Amino acid sequence: MDAPAPDGWNVVRLGDVAEVRRKQVKPYEGDSRPFVGLENMNSRGALNGHSTAGKSISNKTVFFEGDTLYGKLRPNLRKVVRADFDGVCSTDILAICANEGLTGSFLNHFLRSDLLYTHAMRGVTGTRMPRTSWTHLRNFRFLLPPLAEQRAIASVLDSIDEAIERADEVIAATECLRDALLRELLARGIPGQHSEWKEVPGLGTIPASWKVSRLGDVCYRPEYGANAPALPFDHNLPRYVRITDIADDGRLLSEDRRSADPKRTRGFELNIGDMLFARSGSVGRTYLHRSGNGRCVYAGYLIRFRALPGVATPEYLERWTRSQFYGRWVRSMQRSGAQPNINATEYSSLPVLLPSLPEQRAIGSVMDSVDGAIEQTRDENTALHLLHTSIADALLTGRIRTMVC
Repeated sequence: MDAPAPDGWNVVRLGDVAEVRRKQVKPYEGDSRPFVGLENMNSRGALNGHSTAGKSISNKTVFFEGDTLYGKLRPNLRKVVRADFDGVCSTDILAICANEGLTGSFLNHFLRSDLLYTHAMRGVTGTRMPRTSWTHLRNFRFLLPPLAEQRAIASVLDSIDEAIERADEVIAATECLRDALLRELLARGIPGQHSEWKEVPGLGTIPASWKVSRLGDVCYRPEYGANAPALPFDHNLPRYVRITDIADDGRLLSEDRRSADPKRTRGFELNIGDMLFARSGSVGRTYLHRSGNGRCVYAGYLIRFRALPGVATPEYLERWTRSQFYGRWVRSMQRSGAQPNINATEYSSLPVLLPSLPEQRAIGSVMDSVDGAIEQTRDENTALHLLHTSIADALLTGRIRTMVC
C-alpha cells in the first residue's frame, strides 16, 4: 500500500471492521439445523449442499445468514462462501461477520480476493494439515472505501457471480440430459439400428447382436500403480494422479495438483486411452487418460486397464463406467462393515455390454458432442471466474473506481 489512498478510502485492519463468531454448540440427536463442512464448500464461492447438525458428534460454530464462511484448513483451496441461511459449521471454518462501516457483501468479496489469499498463505502453519487463523487474518491492513462505494463494488462483482451461477445451472441441466441419453444408448443402442432384442438377467432387454463380456476379457492384464511419494507440483515433472485428483465424472481436478519423481514411477506412465479404476476409498471412480491432460503417472491405489485393440474402444469402456449398470455393480461389490475396496481381479469380472466396434464409436461420437457443449460452457465459466478475479483486484484496490449514484 505504498500508493496514496483514493479519496475517501481509509487504511484499516480486518479485525477492526470484522469479527468471527465465537459461539459453539454441541449438536443433539435429531438436530435439524443446517450443517456446513469443508466438503460442502467449493473454490468458486458456492455451497454444494449441506447436511444436518444431528449427524455430527463434535462441537460446531454457529453462523447466520450474511456471514462469510472461510475455510481455514488448507486455505490454498480457497473455500470462501457467503451463507444465505442460518446454521452451524465445522470448526475448520471461520464464520466472519461485518461490523459497522463494512457491508457483508463487500466483506465476502474481499475475503475471496487475491489480496487476502496472499496474506493468508503467508501465515499458514503445519505441513500435513496446513491452516491459517483469525489471529493472522485479522492483522491484514487494506484500503476500505466508503459504504456507498462498497455497495457499488459489491454490486459489480455480484453481477459476475450471478452470470457464473447461471452458467453452473446450464452445465447441471446439460449433464442431466447427457446422463439420460447415455442410459438410453447403453441399453438400446443407436436409435433405428436394432430390431431384434434379447433378455439378459441383471441387465434387461438389449440388442440381440450385442455381446456380454467381462472387463478382463476386453483388456490387457490390469496393473497397480506406483508406490512413490507425491511431490509439490512442477511443470517439468509428470503429474501424479491420485484417487483424490479424479472427480466423480472422471475429470482431472485442477486443485491441489502433485508431481512425482520420474525415476521412482518408471513404468507407471499413462498412455492415451489408459483407464484408471479406484481400488480403495472412493471405489468405482474412473479416469480415462486423454491427450489434453499431459504427462501423467498414477499412484498405487489406482488400477490401470488397457483396452484390447479391435475388441473395445477405451472411450466406450469409460462411458460404460458412467452407466447405471456400473453404479449398481459397484454397490453390489461393497462388503458390509469393511473399508470400501475393489481389487483388480474383481474389476476384471465387471460385466460389459459390448456392441460392435462401429457402434461403440458411434455412441462415443454422440456423447462427445454433448460433452463438447458442456466443456464449452465450462470454459466460458472459467473465463467469468478470471474476469471476476481481475476486476475484483482492480476495484478492491481503488485502481478502478465505480460510479456511485
